[in-house]
Amino acid sequence: MVLSATGGPPTKTIVEKLYSAQDVEKDDNPAKTAVLLYFCNNRERLEESCLNILRTFIFQYTWAEKSNFSRLTERCGSLATWDPFNASDFKLSFNVLWDVFSTILDTTTKAHIYCIIDAVDECAQDDTTSEFIRRLMTRPKRRDGAAVKLLISGRPDWQRESGILRDFSTKKPLEVRLEPELTSHDITQIVDAGFAGFEEKLSIDRHEVVQLKQKLVTKANGMVLWAVLALREIKKKLGITLGWLRRVVDSLPSGVSEIYDRILRSLQHKYDCYEGDDKEPLLGNPKDGDGSESGMLLIWKAMLWVARAGRALTLRELEIALSVHLDDTRFAGSQPRRIANIEDFVRRIPFFEVVPPPDKVGDSSPNCDNVEWRDLPSQTMTSSATVRLIHQSAKNYILKARVLQGGKQQGPLVRGVFNLDDADIAAALVTVLKFSDFENGPAREFPGSDERFGAAFQAHIEGFGLLEYAASYWCYHMRRVADPSDRLISLVDSFAARAHNNVRFWCQVSNFLLIGHTDFVDNFFGLHVVAWKGVDSMVRFYIAQGDKPDERDQYGRTPYMMAVFNDHHTTAKILEDAGADTDLTFGVNRFNLVLSALQEASSGGDSQAVAELLEEGHLVDEADKYGRTSLFYAGQAGDWETVDVLLRASADPLAKDIHGRHPLDVTFDAQCRDVLG
Repeated sequence: MVLSATGGPPTKTIVEKLYSAQDVEKDDNPAKTAVLLYFCNNRERLEESCLNILRTFIFQYTWAEKSNFSRLTERCGSLATWDPFNASDFKLSFNVLWDVFSTILDTTTKAHIYCIIDAVDECAQDDTTSEFIRRLMTRPKRRDGAAVKLLISGRPDWQRESGILRDFSTKKPLEVRLEPELTSHDITQIVDAGFAGFEEKLSIDRHEVVQLKQKLVTKANGMVLWAVLALREIKKKLGITLGWLRRVVDSLPSGVSEIYDRILRSLQHKYDCYEGDDKEPLLGNPKDGDGSESGMLLIWKAMLWVARAGRALTLRELEIALSVHLDDTRFAGSQPRRIANIEDFVRRIPFFEVVPPPDKVGDSSPNCDNVEWRDLPSQTMTSSATVRLIHQSAKNYILKARVLQGGKQQGPLVRGVFNLDDADIAAALVTVLKFSDFENGPAREFPGSDERFGAAFQAHIEGFGLLEYAASYWCYHMRRVADPSDRLISLVDSFAARAHNNVRFWCQVSNFLLIGHTDFVDNFFGLHVVAWKGVDSMVRFYIAQGDKPDERDQYGRTPYMMAVFNDHHTTAKILEDAGADTDLTFGVNRFNLVLSALQEASSGGDSQAVAELLEEGHLVDEADKYGRTSLFYAGQAGDWETVDVLLRASADPLAKDIHGRHPLDVTFDAQCRDVLG
């Protein structure tokens, strides 16, 4: 069964109200019915995909039916190689997830399974999503399996334009008209709360207030977002009179897109200041002279940054992003362009909302599939207020609104809009990573600081504002650039292949953000950097330049090995076609290092084995081909007991590797550093 819902109320509200577990199960035996729900939201999840839906459905079912888990693992062929002790080695591809879910449907004791997917238009519109929906809609029911009832909701324009539903036109959907009354109570509460802020300032009859509120509820036509936006428009004026309030309520347009148009026109009227038709908008005071350090150009830049950002930006990150120019060479160079009060600036833009910081910073792995979690922290290290768009529809509206021709916006909405796409953002982020502030290489210690290394290094990173985002997301934006310009390629090349110390610092920051400690990387080549990050356009560039796909870094890794290790399959294929040796693997002796027995035991933090090997006569200061002794490996592993055993055996704490580093330089565990110090 396919549900086609039309009407004004938001689909998530509809799903929650009409298809909650209690409502769905009214006509079914609850013991024989399972309800699986997923609300798509690509504002919260970087890249929404059907793999997220499948994972969630599998989790919801197995969590509720724990007794059936053994049966599932026995009958699902794709789980034959699953090892719970090495779960990270198990790849959850679409076919594997579908096999697991299909096995659930075939082996369940439930008679009916409701699969409810809200806002499917926010899911990636690709072949995988189409295949997923096709399989759900056409799956034959086994005699002893569950009957699947599929309920999909999406915006009307998606239903009209998407080829996914057209492909399955043989399945006539059940059409339901969603009347505004369904959410009128919720909207009434929103309007009541909105009016409470200025109702006392108006000397008007209560009956007049009730009429105005009811008019707003009626015009909302069931759309909660419309009511929120309308109240924002009303609250913008400080001196509200009854006549003005009536005129505003009467003049409010009826649709969400129309009210977005109104907001954009209002911003233009207030901030789009010109000295002449042929000149760029000023970033000075708006026309009403309220002293704002803004301007329509800056507002558009902020909106596009927030709309395209891979995660929510903090206020400071947005402030730095707006001030960076591609000709900047150091962090201080952008300071004269800073906004005096970034929070005040953000709150003047009705498309934005400021989200208070959470009580604590949560798991850093984002809930998305098409991006490697190890590359993309979903939050900053320190809990902070962030900026986001008021709704997903605002993102779609902003990205569609800026259509350029000759530098000017087409249509009556705004002028002076410039193009800011993923290529521009990637260029800005690489510019930050190339700042001369970082060209002296990684920070190793913080002399004169009583703080532990980790805390001091974190403060060092945070001091540069946008550095966290730049380190994690420059490659994300580069991967989204289909055809990079020569200027962008040159900029990335100058960073990846020619700014050696900057690359080292970027690696150190990235590791710290992701796994909480740092390591030094030397002998990195441009092809290694972009193969590691899966930036295919740059991989092709370096291959065309003559870079060798089998060249090894200090750990013996080739670009092909790094691409395979990070699941960049298209990147690996490009390198394979260029002649890369596909038989090279990490193997047991990872990074192609030949370690002594003592070094292996030290690297594994096995203090007892280290003590026994020392008693057998193994040399405590024997070095590998990079000059690293066992003390280097014990310190890097963060095992203070092993460090202590080696020091008691007269290991040299001042030994240097070929790069001039001491064991302390690669030791980041506080207790280990105390022992070594």
